[in-house]
Amino acid sequence: MKIHISGCSGYIGSAIYNSLKGDHYVRGSARSVGAGESHTVAVDWSKITSSEMMTLQPCDIFIHCAGLAHNKALNNSSERHITGNFVTTQNAYKAALIMGASKFIFLSTLAVYGDKTTISYSSQFSPNTEYGRSKLMAESWLKEQVLLSGMSLIIIRPAVVIGPDAPGNFGRLLRLLELGLPLPFPNSDSPRSVLLLDSLCAYIRASIDSSKSSLVEATLANTPPITASALYRNLAVPFGLRLPTLTLPRWLLRFGAVCLGRRKDFDKLFGRLVVEPFSGLPLESWRESVVWSDALTRLAIAHKKLGVTSGSNK
Repeated sequence: MKIHISGCSGYIGSAIYNSLKGDHYVRGSARSVGAGESHTVAVDWSKITSSEMMTLQPCDIFIHCAGLAHNKALNNSSERHITGNFVTTQNAYKAALIMGASKFIFLSTLAVYGDKTTISYSSQFSPNTEYGRSKLMAESWLKEQVLLSGMSLIIIRPAVVIGPDAPGNFGRLLRLLELGLPLPFPNSDSPRSVLLLDSLCAYIRASIDSSKSSLVEATLANTPPITASALYRNLAVPFGLRLPTLTLPRWLLRFGAVCLGRRKDFDKLFGRLVVEPFSGLPLESWRESVVWSDALTRLAIAHKKLGVTSGSNK
């Protein structure tokens, strides 16, 4: 199977590439290409021309990961998000048609649902950020194109993706744990859904082999949801931290986060968000349920190995 991955140098795009390259002929695109990345071509999907699209290698499946990530500094910039997420998706889909793809897989976001604390297949869209609105615009446009082109479309809305060397809040938590110091964590019993990077890659591998046509909309998360306190406790052990952890009243830590201007980051870590996963496909090879103690131990060990490897290359 010939597969093209846009955004191949990003955190998720590179993981998908590594997950697929052993079984498929995989090529990717990124805004810039480093030395030795012979599998990747330089493409700016917001500016690519039709003649440039014609030079791309044919593919059977196009996986679109490129786009403008959620960024608080750009949250009020509608134009930047439309260009970064809507225009890039339009161009990627047009290129996929030229490249002969029969299936288009689009990495979207739970931000299309807004600030809901429970998300299910029947939840209504209500984005309240420019990032969420631009992703929903791209979804809506793609659904219209499916009716015209006949290409299969899979839209994936993942919960926060966690994995070794992850970006964002989870990545900051891993780096703090590497310091070997106990962190002040609230006794939080609010469940929060997340998605392991390995689980996302496993779903994409399974969906590639699925013969279901037309439109599939998937909302992905591992089950059961996990509290932030449990997340920390399960990660602390492989990092060599003693338990019990240092805990403080939730209201006190939230007050500190508000004073530092990080209230939204605090709520993302410790607020309730339960996602009822819906794969959209009859996939026998993909399971959302995990044993968190085992999964997070493997994640922490993999993260520590990455640190050793990168340190030895300096």
